[in-house]
Amino acid sequence: FRLNSPGAYDPLVGGGTAADTILDFSAAEGDRIDLSLIATQPLFAGSDLLPYLSVVQVGADAHVQITTPVGQTSTEAILLGVDVDTITDASFTFTPPSGVPLLK
Repeated sequence: FRLNSPGAYDPLVGGGTAADTILDFSAAEGDRIDLSLIATQPLFAGSDLLPYLSVVQVGADAHVQITTPVGQTSTEAILLGVDVDTITDASFTFTPPSGVPLLK
């Protein structure tokens, strides 16, 4: 699952002002969320994105959130039916897989 700029949602693909909803995320099966496009944004100035990342439980779902260095928090993804206790640092990647172009 590859996410784009923090707080940027594309209304042409149903995003509007809503975060991406991921229906079948499973950390146990090795699923990872690719935050490489967010990590390369000038706002983060090449710093480690992990301190800006949080995962919070909202009902039965896990919400992946980014808080920018200027304090704006946005929910980037909603993982349906996922408990936050199953999410670890290994559930995220901040660099694109080898051979995959960094698209903007």
